[in-house]
Amino acid sequence: VAHSKCATHRNVWDGRELEWELEEPEESEDIAPFKKVGDNLIKYFCHEHHLKLEKYDSVRDAKKQSQSCILRIDSNDFYNCIQCEFFLHEVCAGLPQKLAHALHKHPLVLDPSPIFDYNSTSCSTCARESTGFRYKCSSKTDCDDDFQLDVRCILVPELFTHKNHEHPLFISTSYSRKGIIYCPGCKDSVRSEYYLQCTTCSFAMCYRCATIPYELYYKYDAHPLSLCYGEDAEKPYWCEVCEKEVIPREWFYSCNKCCITVHLECIFGSSIYVKSGDTFYFGSESMKILGNNSHTRPICYKCDHRCPDSIYYKLFEKDFCSWFCISTSGMDSFETE
Repeated sequence: VAHSKCATHRNVWDGRELEWELEEPEESEDIAPFKKVGDNLIKYFCHEHHLKLEKYDSVRDAKKQSQSCILRIDSNDFYNCIQCEFFLHEVCAGLPQKLAHALHKHPLVLDPSPIFDYNSTSCSTCARESTGFRYKCSSKTDCDDDFQLDVRCILVPELFTHKNHEHPLFISTSYSRKGIIYCPGCKDSVRSEYYLQCTTCSFAMCYRCATIPYELYYKYDAHPLSLCYGEDAEKPYWCEVCEKEVIPREWFYSCNKCCITVHLECIFGSSIYVKSGDTFYFGSESMKILGNNSHTRPICYKCDHRCPDSIYYKLFEKDFCSWFCISTSGMDSFETE
């Protein structure tokens, strides 16, 4: 059931009048992402080799990343290519090739090989840069919106329960009528109509914060780190990575067994959803993403600091530590150097 104004909102209705039109036949295309070909063995729709379901090993699989969401392979089962470096979380492997989503008026299709252009690299809801799979609008003619969702945002259900709030949250399909709403995680205003809202109170959350993992593994700790949503603490905390103070009222990761606290930005860095070996395009120029695993870290052309993350960017034979440094460098000024 829907109000007439809600059902005809521009974010959910494509403008087509269906009265007196014949019902469209069901699509015969196979939207299942894989086919089983053996015991714990599948053939994924976009990969040439077979994938095998395997148990996670903390030593063997510590540096592996899912090709779909780019996050590290964790303690759960995952699919491993038996011939090359292609990995998928079990959840990522089960994502359908085509689906309908509340945030867009047309069906979305899974693009496992998107072209990462400088002007269209980020997710429409969370604005994160990512080299993972994308869901894009299936309509080529009726949609003027370059809408795309990354895998982490597509996994947010329409009825979403977050540990930081007592009421369920719902996907918003319209601009807020309550004025400027600030997210409790990043303390920033939510992005236009793309946010999660509570219908019981004025609570709202942006997609970037809603998709932060509750728990993750840190390479220097034997225990998983848990997301802490702020607390009233009298004594200061200190970040294990940067050794700067952690503000207790803000979100951070902690391990109670080891008494470790870490800033979110120190855990994620600036490019957690970007995988080394992939390529972006800046116009006709290719921008390489390289692993930052040599003995000497490169110096960023923009900020003049050592590149701290696990990857860095190379464009026009210059090194950059982050997407922010690339976007604020005035690229046109040295493109023809």
